[in-house]
Amino acid sequence: MGSVAGTLVGSSVSIAGPYFGIGFGLKGLAVIVLGGLGSIPGAVVGGLVIGLIEAFVPGEFSAYKDAVAFGLLFIMLMVRPQGLLGRSFVQKV
Repeated sequence: MGSVAGTLVGSSVSIAGPYFGIGFGLKGLAVIVLGGLGSIPGAVVGGLVIGLIEAFVPGEFSAYKDAVAFGLLFIMLMVRPQGLLGRSFVQKV
């Protein structure tokens, strides 16, 4: 499944190289952290939130789509560090 996904992404970028998937990987990391680490429904919600936020970026600012996604991640980490659907862990000492 991963090889099929890599082939499709490589053909859409049209320049295959060792670093052409870094942007997709970073955005995937942002989705996971935004939704909450270890929460599959949180990752789905995080992906939907980032996708919708990027869809509402106006056309003349399309170069800033990644900046908007990571800015949202930064704000989310300041407000709720465990993510949207993540749980806070209490450690007893």
